[in-house]
Amino acid sequence: GGQGGRTFEFAGSEKPSRLRFEIDRESFCPRYAYNSSQSPPRYEESRDVCYDLKLAFLYAPEADDSRVGLELSSFEDVFRAWVGADGQCVLEKRAAGKEWTELDRGRASVPPGQARNVALTQVERRVTLWVDDKPVLTTTDQQLKPDKETLRKAVRAYTDKGQDVPTPAVSILAEGGPARLRHVKVMRDVFYTDAVVWVGDTRTLDPGHGTTGNPIVLRKFLDRPNMDEFYVLGDNSPASKDSRMWGHHALTLREEKIGSYRNGTVPRYSMIGRAFFVYWPGGYRPPIGQALPIVPNVGRMRLIR
Repeated sequence: GGQGGRTFEFAGSEKPSRLRFEIDRESFCPRYAYNSSQSPPRYEESRDVCYDLKLAFLYAPEADDSRVGLELSSFEDVFRAWVGADGQCVLEKRAAGKEWTELDRGRASVPPGQARNVALTQVERRVTLWVDDKPVLTTTDQQLKPDKETLRKAVRAYTDKGQDVPTPAVSILAEGGPARLRHVKVMRDVFYTDAVVWVGDTRTLDPGHGTTGNPIVLRKFLDRPNMDEFYVLGDNSPASKDSRMWGHHALTLREEKIGSYRNGTVPRYSMIGRAFFVYWPGGYRPPIGQALPIVPNVGRMRLIR
């Protein structure tokens, strides 16, 4: 690495060199630095792990035979995408105990001497390689179906044995000619947990709306579109009081519509505006004891595009 760790330099090699991210398990759990005063936390580290990930960086090859690989895992499956300076791109999968199999192949313009943004994403069991924010390769439903029941069984296979689901593995590989990587990032999606209730140190599931074992189907009213139902989720999975836990909010509803309202939903007429400005993006705490974060974070206030 160079420039204080901001740039990774690969000198070139016939065999792949690997950069493995040593990320603690908690980084993949629904834990946030804000509104995190719950003790114990409202998630289970053994099972509430987010596999919806994005590995991204700026790739600058310096030779025609340079290529990089991006790897992400999901349970015991590993997905890898190769991007070469010759334009060749390959998407592969390796199941537990098996060899690598090719899922897709294509081309993208990544000439030596220029830099391209490359990324590998895994979102709801759909794996995609991106080059300059354009999808180049992606899995199909036949290759990797986003079957929720299969995922539930995969989780139960571990928890029934008293084991943790595997921690996601993230790696970058490089082979061939020299290359530089800049702005390396690993990002995860929001992992929404079931509604929970703590009794002492015991965590029990609350049959919240739209959670495990209690699905919800949103209704659309062709004759009364203002009654169309929406399911809303907060930005802090374990702390947000959102549709998962909402009850009968009669004070927020029109009296004549209460009979049609269902818990856990928001009717269209309650969607009263469009968000356009982030006016309080998490304040700073004054250096005085356990003070509230009342100092504005002006630098992150911005318009929403």
